[in-house]
Amino acid sequence: MSPETGEHLAKAREYLTKARGLLDVLHYNDEAGRAAYLAGFHAAQAYYCEAGGMTITRRSQPTLCDVLNREVDST
Repeated sequence: MSPETGEHLAKAREYLTKARGLLDVLHYNDEAGRAAYLAGFHAAQAYYCEAGGMTITRRSQPTLCDVLNREVDST
């Protein structure tokens, strides 16, 4: 696993933990949803990095979605 992939996975875990806390403790559904979305984004970014892709920023999120859709369509 590359260091960049590890960083994205760590960020995904961090956001997932944050989402659980926001939902379970504070009952902030909207904020928990945003944190869970970011966890998924970073997990997808880690997958893409490990597959040899370039780094995708939040601004280029549609690009990441396109790449993942192509991956799903090809299976």
